[in-house]
Amino acid sequence: MKTLILFLLWFGLSGIGIAQTVVYNIHKDTVWTKDGNPYLLNSNIRIDSGATLTIQSGTRVFGNKNVLLTVFGKVKISGENADSVHFS
Repeated sequence: MKTLILFLLWFGLSGIGIAQTVVYNIHKDTVWTKDGNPYLLNSNIRIDSGATLTIQSGTRVFGNKNVLLTVFGKVKISGENADSVHFS
């Protein structure tokens, strides 16, 4: 079991627009894109075995303090220098 623990800081999302809240576990291949920005993690998220979460360049992910992202499947992050993926 691979566990990725993200101790994400809460920045008060008032200045970043309406957030797409992620409150589900990932059971199948899922793609987060910058068109869906920002993504807000309010609770622990699990990526099941056989599922892949792909986070594309330009995507912004915000989370509450001590949110866990538990990975049994895969996470692919495809940020670029000019258009990076942002976690906070």
